Amino acid sequence: MTGAFKLSPEDKAMSVDWCRYSTANRLQRSGRKPASEYYVLGGKVGAIRAIPNLVVEHSPQPAMGQFGENRAHASVMTEPRDAPENVWSEVRLRVADAFRKILDPEEGDSVPLTGSEDGGADCAESLCQLSLT
Repeated sequence: MTGAFKLSPEDKAMSVDWCRYSTANRLQRSGRKPASEYYVLGGKVGAIRAIPNLVVEHSPQPAMGQFGENRAHASVMTEPRDAPENVWSEVRLRVADAFRKILDPEEGDSVPLTGSEDGGADCAESLCQLSLT
């Protein structure tokens, strides 16, 4: 899966959506390419926060161009923010281990992060990210 778990060059943060304010299906449709070209990956906030040198921060985004406001946006960043690239390279593998595929464009239905049909209370403590197929 390409494009997952990369830092944006502008703010040295990985963009994710907080499931409290979004869904995997909504996130899949929010990309710059057709929804059929994206997987959605999901993981628990606690698992990400448990990784040394990482911090998760809720960072809603204002409307930009064709994209409306994103209340669900959050950032996963290295701590300190100016950590060398090799720090992110090391923790990137641990971040990947904490996420799993929850929406496949070929399968259509999302898999709840909690394992329950309604997403349960734990969904509010989960993060989702797009990845190109």
